[in-house]
Amino acid sequence: MVTHQFEELEKEKKEKEFKKRKVEQLDKLSSGEAVKPKKQSTLKAAFSKQDCSKVDQLWGRAFYANGLSFRLVKDPHFKAAVAATPSFGESYPGPPSMDRLRTTILEREKQLCRDGLASFQESPQLTEATITSDGWSNVRRRRLLNLLVVSPKGEMFLKAVDTGGETKDAAYIVGQLIDCIREVGADSVIQVYR
Repeated sequence: MVTHQFEELEKEKKEKEFKKRKVEQLDKLSSGEAVKPKKQSTLKAAFSKQDCSKVDQLWGRAFYANGLSFRLVKDPHFKAAVAATPSFGESYPGPPSMDRLRTTILEREKQLCRDGLASFQESPQLTEATITSDGWSNVRRRRLLNLLVVSPKGEMFLKAVDTGGETKDAAYIVGQLIDCIREVGADSVIQVYR
């Protein structure tokens, strides 16, 4: 008997809540606001969350085990590669091999950069260019000199020079900068910044 009364009270409570929601929806409709019904979590969504958690853990392990920078997840090139991968479905064998990354894919990317540089150099907007350089040491402690061109059209990396075994005096650096000026075109360069 008590159970039956409890069930009736629960039923009345649910009906009141349902009517209250309907009145609120009607009020919103009459005021011009859009009504978005709440979506109920499905069994598929629950499993999807669990699967996502497993995949997230695998991604994390890959980052931690290889010392990858967490900033990589914000990199637009990384995001584009990750987003493009599922479009091939199961026919895509996974990330490229180390050999392909350091040979054919690298050569294609270098050619794309050369083509971009050629387009950049041929642009009528490439005026008032600045050649700039930056010296640093890579993870193998090799001393490198980066050379870039900056113009109102944008910035473009020209090359990195391994300066190991060289005396990095003014004459050496000026020689590298002059090579870049020739590559870009002396008529386009208005200054050199070191």
